[in-house]
Amino acid sequence: MKKEIERKWICLPNDKIKEICHKEVQNIKDYYFNPYTRLRIVNDDKYYITIKNSGTLVRDEFEFEINPKIIDFELGYALRKQRYKFEKHIFEINVFQDITHRPISGFTTNLIIAECELDYVDEDLIIPEFFGKEVTEERKYYGWNLFNKAMDQLNKIGL
Repeated sequence: MKKEIERKWICLPNDKIKEICHKEVQNIKDYYFNPYTRLRIVNDDKYYITIKNSGTLVRDEFEFEINPKIIDFELGYALRKQRYKFEKHIFEINVFQDITHRPISGFTTNLIIAECELDYVDEDLIIPEFFGKEVTEERKYYGWNLFNKAMDQLNKIGL
């Protein structure tokens, strides 16, 4: 397994993000099996299984692409987001949309998180001025926890 070293920040919507968001975008659906395992579908044609441990800044990560034809079960709810990449260190801006296996009008997470994968923990990094608070160590901003929070919201409104 490789080591993933990743920092995260909360971003507030602003003109810089709008400018970046007009560039190449990936549409991502994350289907979580548990806190450590997910199926990710990128642009409806690339399928990846990812397994991570419970760390924050540094985690073990094993990821591999799979053929969608081997999936022999019905997919449930997914955490959907759009991802935009930019800058030297490949910052990724994740604009979370909703959680669904079908469109639900008006439901959204209203969350934008920037991420950056690093080669080593103390790597020099120039953080863009529009990034907000760093949330690398705050587990509530990790996919599984966001997924569960959104599912709780869906359950409260009876969907």
